[in-house]
Amino acid sequence: AMGRRAVLGNAVRRETLDQAHLSTAHAIVVTLPDYETARGVIAMAKGVAPGVRIVARARYHAHEEGLHRSGAVMVEDEEHGVGHRLGAAALADAAIG
Repeated sequence: AMGRRAVLGNAVRRETLDQAHLSTAHAIVVTLPDYETARGVIAMAKGVAPGVRIVARARYHAHEEGLHRSGAVMVEDEEHGVGHRLGAAALADAAIG
């Protein structure tokens, strides 16, 4: 859609990164569950393509800042997201009941 190409795969694998053409990529989405691996992929991607927009998932809120420091412009942490969804569900149930 919109003339953009997407590559889905494990960014730890060199073949995935080659297919993604990092040097010309518009954006990279990093969803690796391991914090140190995600930081490494983000830092490597910024080294190859300093201007690329990187958005990432953090498994824990405590990792959000580290992923930002590595080069992610947006980080969504699971604890925050799940907390909001569960809170909304609890409030919706209370309104119905």
